[in-house]
Amino acid sequence: MGRKVIWLSAFLAGFAALLMASAASAQVLDPSFETPAIGVGAFLYNPGGSPWTFANGSGLTSPPSAFDDTAAPDGVQYAFIQGSESVISQQVTLAASVVSVK
Repeated sequence: MGRKVIWLSAFLAGFAALLMASAASAQVLDPSFETPAIGVGAFLYNPGGSPWTFANGSGLTSPPSAFDDTAAPDGVQYAFIQGSESVISQQVTLAASVVSVK
């Protein structure tokens, strides 16, 4: 599980960076997944009180926790997905552009 979590953490960090870069031209709320604050060492499935919608085994973690001890790339916590049916979503409108994620 450790390698999968690290890869996912890196992917989510890149995705969060893309969202923060896009936030200048769009209204992306809470791009670093800081709401709700869950406390150091905690994790929470399907949290409420966030502009993000979490479902089916997704949530927030604040390292070090049972998920990972890697520091959050921005802020103090980040999102996780656990399973093929997990969902994290937020409706945003972006300006027309081409984006490449590698």
